[in-house]
Amino acid sequence: MQFLRDSSTAAPWVIYVGDRAVNIMLLEAIFERRPHLHLVVATSSQRALHLAENLKPALVLIDLELTDGDALHLLGRLRQLPGCAEVPAVAVSADHDTPLAGTDFAELWGKPLGPRLVFSRLDELTAAGEPHALAARHAVPTRLHPDERPAVATLH
Repeated sequence: MQFLRDSSTAAPWVIYVGDRAVNIMLLEAIFERRPHLHLVVATSSQRALHLAENLKPALVLIDLELTDGDALHLLGRLRQLPGCAEVPAVAVSADHDTPLAGTDFAELWGKPLGPRLVFSRLDELTAAGEPHALAARHAVPTRLHPDERPAVATLH
């Protein structure tokens, strides 16, 4: 658990909750271009809760197609953890029409993810001390569709 030893660093943590290897590899490649952010992957809901409790993430990305549980239920449990009530949460889904109204997700990132778009949104949502980073959680959920992505990498 080397990443837990480094939790005192000033760089923000981003937790991705998902269990498909291709999705994880794409996000890891994207985060290599954002060395000021630390990505940690949780392949189960239980692991996500443990990581969030210990790392106090700046952003949480949750794949809506979790094999071990319901993403909305997981987000509700994350919100109960100290330091996680105001963390922006992004839903990641191949279903671009997933209803987000009434949920606590700030945005929906539709698959396939476009790296340029992800870079832009990561930078905005993890901006330390920026009012829009916290306000994003309370705004009307944003849907980011494939036609908005100039560079596309396919996820399953």
